[in-house]
Amino acid sequence: MNIELLDILRCPFCGGRLELVSSMYHRSLSDQIHDGILGCHCCIFPVVDGIPVLHLQPAAVVAREHMEAARPALALRAMVGLESDEEAERFEAAAASETSTYSKAAIFCIASRIPRMSSPMRCCAPWPAQCCGEGERGAPWTYAAAQAT
Repeated sequence: MNIELLDILRCPFCGGRLELVSSMYHRSLSDQIHDGILGCHCCIFPVVDGIPVLHLQPAAVVAREHMEAARPALALRAMVGLESDEEAERFEAAAASETSTYSKAAIFCIASRIPRMSSPMRCCAPWPAQCCGEGERGAPWTYAAAQAT
């Protein structure tokens, strides 16, 4: 996150200006904030891998707690929804691709947690959460199959 973004970012709850809380863990290089905590007079929010997370949903609260404890890797895991070291390793490998996005890498890594359909189908949906269950008979949903459609 470019530090100049702080000139326009506002707290979604009170409208106050957000600032980097420099007394807490943070990691920045020149004009980029990579990890840290943004705060105003009412709230604090994590910056996870350069992305300011301006909401208080459970994953963001867990990520903020990890960031406060100087554990940015665990903050990223919380935001992406990774539950195990195995998922984290798969995520890191998938995210290393130049064409990958966090959302695609996360779906790829958590696909093993998505329940299998009782009768295997090949769905035309790009992501399993969008699957209607009315796909063509064939293999269960996989990231590779979705990329091929």
